[in-house]
Amino acid sequence: MMAPRIVACTGQGLALILAVGCSKPAAWQHDAGPPFDAAGRDAITFPAALPDAQRADAGRADRLAPRPLPIRWRRRLAFPDLVGFRGSRRRAAVALGANGLPCVVLADDRGLDFACARLRADGSDAGRDAGRDDAAGRDVGASDGGEASIYRWERQQIAAHPNDGRLGDQLALLITPAGDPWVAARRLDDRATLVFHRRDGEWVREILRIRRGGIDPHLLFADDHVLLSIGSDESDRAPTLWLLRRNGDDDWQRLALMHRYDEVPGRYHDLRTNGEIVEFCAYSLGSNTIDWSLRSIQFPSLDGGFIDAGLGAEAGVVDAAYPAPLARINGGPFCALDPLGDGLWIGRGAAQNIVHFQLPDHFEATELHGPFTLFRQRDSSWIGAVHDGVLVIAAPGRRGFRIGRSPAQRRPRLAASRDAITVLLDADDADRLGVEVWEVAN
Repeated sequence: MMAPRIVACTGQGLALILAVGCSKPAAWQHDAGPPFDAAGRDAITFPAALPDAQRADAGRADRLAPRPLPIRWRRRLAFPDLVGFRGSRRRAAVALGANGLPCVVLADDRGLDFACARLRADGSDAGRDAGRDDAAGRDVGASDGGEASIYRWERQQIAAHPNDGRLGDQLALLITPAGDPWVAARRLDDRATLVFHRRDGEWVREILRIRRGGIDPHLLFADDHVLLSIGSDESDRAPTLWLLRRNGDDDWQRLALMHRYDEVPGRYHDLRTNGEIVEFCAYSLGSNTIDWSLRSIQFPSLDGGFIDAGLGAEAGVVDAAYPAPLARINGGPFCALDPLGDGLWIGRGAAQNIVHFQLPDHFEATELHGPFTLFRQRDSSWIGAVHDGVLVIAAPGRRGFRIGRSPAQRRPRLAASRDAITVLLDADDADRLGVEVWEVAN
C-alpha cells in the first residue's frame, strides 16, 4: 500500500498538541481468522512504522514472528433487544449513564426515542460468559445459559416526526457527569439542528439557527458547558465546521472552526477540547483531504463581552482566531484523533486501510478498513472498525476480535469505560437493535 501523501504540513501549533499529551507508538496486530480469512496462513502483523513516507510496504508478516495474543474478555452482557426499531433510515447512538448502564437514542419510522437500561428488582445475574479465544485466534461465541435478563429498558419518546420532515437523520448523545441526557438531531427536509435535554422528566427542545446545519453532530462536555460541533452546507455563507457552546436556555454561542466554498468541511470530523483549546480533523470532499488543526476557543465578542451568536448576528460569526494547521493529508473520508494525543488516524474508504499518522511525516498502516472510531481502553488507544459489515475491536499487540453485525457505511456505535465496551449491533430480526457490553479481563 502506498503511504498517503502530505499536501501541507507546518510546525505551527506543534507545542500545543504536545501539551495535550503524547505516547510512544504501539505495534498494532490482528487475527488472521474471520473476518480476515487468511486461509490457514500465519497471522498478518500490522506493518512497523515506516521510516520513510515514500516507502511502500506490502504488509506481509514474517513467518517467524511471534503470534500476537488475543484480546481476553471477562464476560459479555447481552441486554434485551430494543424492539420496534423499524424503517429504512434507522439511526442510533449510545452513551453510558451515571450508573454505568447503557442509554440509547433511536430514530426510526415512529420518531425519536430515548431508552436507558435499568436493573430488574427481582432478577439474578444473567451475564453471559464470552469465553476465550481458541488456539487459532478465532472468537468463541458466548454461551447461553437460558437465563432471563435481569435488565429492562425504560423508554420514552422524545419527539415525533414533523409533518413535513424527518427527525434524527444524524444523531449524537451525551450523558453529562451529573447524569443529564442531551441529544442532537438533524431534521430533514429543512436541515435544521435540534438539541433536546430533559428537565423535570420532560424533554425540552432548542433549535439552533444555523442554516443547512446538523451534519455529523458531536456532543461534548467541557469546562461545565455542553458543546456541540456540526457541519453546515452552503447557503448564504461558505460551508462551515462549527463549534457551539451553550450558556443557557436557547443561548448558544458559535465559533467557525473552518469554512471552505465548494466543500462541506464538517461532513466527517472529530474533535476534542479541554475548554480552552480545540483540536479537530475534518474531511473535505472536493479535494479529498483531511485537515488537522488546533485553535484556541475564543468565542466572538463585542465590547469585551460574550454575545449570543446563535441568532444569526453576522458580528457573532467573525473568526476570533484562525486555526493553526498541523497537516493536510490526502485521503478520507473518516478521521479520528488519537485518545492519548498520539497523532491522527484516517480511514481511506471501505477498500483502503486505516492509517496512523504522526507529525511530521510518519505513517503506519493497519489491516483494518472501513468506517471506524477510536476510544481509550486500559491506558491505550483501541480501534472499533466496521470491517465488511462486521464490527471488529482491535487493540495494540492483540488480535482483532469480531463482535457482530453493524451498518457497513457508518461508524461504529459504541461507548467505552475503563473496563468495558458497550456496542449497538444489528439484531437477527430486522426491527430490533442489539445491545451488548463486553468486559475486558485483567
